[in-house]
Amino acid sequence: MKTQTIAFALAAILLAGCSSFKSIYEADPASNAQVGMKWECFSFETDNTVVTASVDAMEWNHMSSGEKWKIGEVEANGIVKDAEYRQNGLDHKWLFDFDTEDGSNRSSFVIAPSNYGRFYDFTANYTINSEGMRETESSFTAKCKRTK
Repeated sequence: MKTQTIAFALAAILLAGCSSFKSIYEADPASNAQVGMKWECFSFETDNTVVTASVDAMEWNHMSSGEKWKIGEVEANGIVKDAEYRQNGLDHKWLFDFDTEDGSNRSSFVIAPSNYGRFYDFTANYTINSEGMRETESSFTAKCKRTK
């Protein structure tokens, strides 16, 4: 009888731990993915949401270079783009629209510690830096707020 009571108590503790772990993440009903972080970014003029950026709660993926990334998503004007999410220092960065020829991203969205989100388009008006990487000015800036 004592063994059954201990086993039941242990199972209850494990189940309670699992249910509290699940509550950390919010399930995305459209994709059945777990959303680990979500940001909403607003227009300075109208205060309307112009960009939503989210990150999957999955573990970090590793590239051959040792860089880590997660599955993410960026939505603007009803257009949803799958993205690679990376955290560079304190910046949150989503890379998307990858070039099939050289594998580089043609677009990115970066949220700085100031909570300003900036969109970068690397297909026009860019320069090549000393490391061979494309650089450009942001084409728009929005104020962002983490909602998840």
